[in-house]
Amino acid sequence: SVNFILHPPASAFIRIRNEEGRPIAGAKTRHLEFVDGTEGTFNIKRGDEAVFGLADAPSDQEGKLSIDGFSSGLTLKSMWIDHSDFAAATLTPELPMRSAEMAAVELKPGFPLHMKFFEPSEDKCPTGLKEVVVHLRHNNLGEADSILSVPYPVEQGMLAVRLRPGTFSMLRIETDSAFILPSVSLQNPK
Repeated sequence: SVNFILHPPASAFIRIRNEEGRPIAGAKTRHLEFVDGTEGTFNIKRGDEAVFGLADAPSDQEGKLSIDGFSSGLTLKSMWIDHSDFAAATLTPELPMRSAEMAAVELKPGFPLHMKFFEPSEDKCPTGLKEVVVHLRHNNLGEADSILSVPYPVEQGMLAVRLRPGTFSMLRIETDSAFILPSVSLQNPK
């Protein structure tokens, strides 16, 4: 026999602010890691929300980023948050899920890293390329700037990622049919 413990769902949220304390609209979760009592952990990455029956809504005008639909018996172990105008941030203190504001996260400005994609034999944008997965190893390894397995949209052959200053030791780009593994070291221009 199997016993299930049913906890009520929590209507939790995280408050997203800039360095001046103003709310930021449009921030999204990139990665959530939960602890389920003593039974282990599970992760939800961007793009997996539908599998778990969750909405993928960004933070609202008040900076409220909802993480609804999870059991109040879970603990939020870590959360990576990003925004197109700010460097990504990590929330790491273990927080029990509850129906309330659980924490506030400050997003800081970052520098843009622009990538342009070309067909190998022609000087034009690849047709049909709508998304790539960016793997980037940052010297802040283990934080949100260590962009690992993150899908980004490609528009007209271009993509932009906003990062904190630092040194990057590995960059890999994956598409549905190929991957690129350049040998680069990127540093924030002063």
